[in-house]
Amino acid sequence: MARHEAAEGRRSVLPGRSRRARVRRETTQGVFIHMTPIPHTHRRLSVFLLHALIPLGFSSLVGWACYAVSGVSLGLFFGPILLVTFLVPSLALADEDPIARLVACGAVTLGIAAVWLISANLSLFDLLRCVGVFGAYVFALGGCAVLLSRVKIGSTYAAAIVVVAGFAWLTWPVWLSPWLYGSHAETIVHWLSAAHPLMAINGVLFERFNFWDRYTLSYQQLTTLNQDVFYTLPKTVIWMILVHGAFAAAGLAPSSRTLSGKLRQPRIGPAAIQ
Repeated sequence: MARHEAAEGRRSVLPGRSRRARVRRETTQGVFIHMTPIPHTHRRLSVFLLHALIPLGFSSLVGWACYAVSGVSLGLFFGPILLVTFLVPSLALADEDPIARLVACGAVTLGIAAVWLISANLSLFDLLRCVGVFGAYVFALGGCAVLLSRVKIGSTYAAAIVVVAGFAWLTWPVWLSPWLYGSHAETIVHWLSAAHPLMAINGVLFERFNFWDRYTLSYQQLTTLNQDVFYTLPKTVIWMILVHGAFAAAGLAPSSRTLSGKLRQPRIGPAAIQ
């Protein structure tokens, strides 16, 4: 009688154990299935929209604001270059994915290019040169921000330093001109202006808008260039694009290690348990 009751007890316990074991196996398999990096179209689309539409919206807003304030003038071209200096470093550091950074910088360039295409009535050649200058500067800002972030100073400080450096680079004809004198002043201005974004665009649009320093505000209050120190506008945008493109490539170009790591991501699934 005792043996029969013990056997009945073992039979009543074994099913419970088997159920727990089965649930444990199914739970373990479920965890591994959930961790399998299966690509999701909706997730990729949302990431693309995040890194493309937001910078595109910001740059379009900046471009149309400059058009509303200054009309078709040098302000329509100078204004976006000055203002995106405050936007691009943060947008470039918003994601660690190199492709997302390239998409963000490209979207900023596309937004301003669309504004110029619609409102400025430029020839195709002039438009391409202006967009090339603007795009080179935008990607250089992003590249410099990424380079500084690799020094482990934090993305906030890296973006802030690039904003200050970019604004100082754009405005050197104003703050540096009082200190330029002597026999070497014209040589210094010549080398600096060859790679300067604003002067490169002014060189493209010279026949339409003349020198930027001939306007009343610039001539009387901002700069002494072409008064105490004479210079010529760049005759080509190639040097500007090459110089800024070098900074862009140094920071934004995806490394072969990054690309190979994405291609060789391991896939873990239920088969790995067996």
